[in-house]
Amino acid sequence: MATDRTDTVLWILLGIGVVGTLFTHGRYLPRYGLEITLEAVPIVVTAWLSVALLFYALGRLFADPPELPSMRGGDVGVALIVLSLLLAGGLSNYGFVPRAVPWLYVALAIALYAGLALVGWSLGQRTRAVNRLVEDL
Repeated sequence: MATDRTDTVLWILLGIGVVGTLFTHGRYLPRYGLEITLEAVPIVVTAWLSVALLFYALGRLFADPPELPSMRGGDVGVALIVLSLLLAGGLSNYGFVPRAVPWLYVALAIALYAGLALVGWSLGQRTRAVNRLVEDL
């Protein structure tokens, strides 16, 4: 089972992540700005998935993890994602809408994307390390 080599599937996955990230962030998200409605939700989720996919592929291709790397980065990433979403919902509930305090929502968005990147990278590293262990069996 030669799953640890840098094969064309991982490069294609990396390309899809890069193209998806650039396309959704460059073309669709600026169109909605601060007025994201329910029609924009699939585009935002696509943007989030493309960032996680991009960093997963980077973690698989360019990381050299130890035998079983710590998943602490992934845990921090999940915490950042959950806290960002909860804080955004709480702020909106108390009347602090994105038009009133856009800088606060930008900070939450940066934390959310950093969390997605950490989760993707950690999963890529862990997958690569597990594939090495399976190869040795």
